[in-house]
Amino acid sequence: MLFRSDRVALASVGDSRIYRMRDGSLELLTQDDTWLATVLGIKEAEEAHPEHPLRHVLTSVVGTKDDVKPGAREEALQPGDRFVMCTDGVHGKLDLTTLTRLLASTTSAQDGATTIVDEAITRGTTDNATALVINGATVTGTFQPGRRLFKIESLGNGRHRVIEIDPEQEPKE
Repeated sequence: MLFRSDRVALASVGDSRIYRMRDGSLELLTQDDTWLATVLGIKEAEEAHPEHPLRHVLTSVVGTKDDVKPGAREEALQPGDRFVMCTDGVHGKLDLTTLTRLLASTTSAQDGATTIVDEAITRGTTDNATALVINGATVTGTFQPGRRLFKIESLGNGRHRVIEIDPEQEPKE
């Protein structure tokens, strides 16, 4: 994701996803590069049996060939937009309704990411469960690189969460 003024550019490869929450509604902005999504379409792939043998077979991955072409798009930003980037260990256990409820129950990016990952773990995810929440992307004003800092925190067993660090506050141990 690249934010600039009142626009965001998105690019994705594989089965990690980017969602946008706008006016209380969560929308999937990317498409999974999986065999099932390619053959059936994203909606039908979501509704397919969770144990389908080709559910997680990737059709495009970074590092497997030189000419990977990511799915890309550009979107207008609006005040209050929130974004969630997450791995299949999250979206494989949490449907759109649950993700919407969890994100709406938090205001900070850190609390949103933590709540989402914790719920995926509670529901028994066995895959990498990682979530990044971005709040209040700049819609007007000057782009200032380096103003937003993030750290990746390991939760063990291949699970991580990304936490926004406020540079104005003292680091917490």
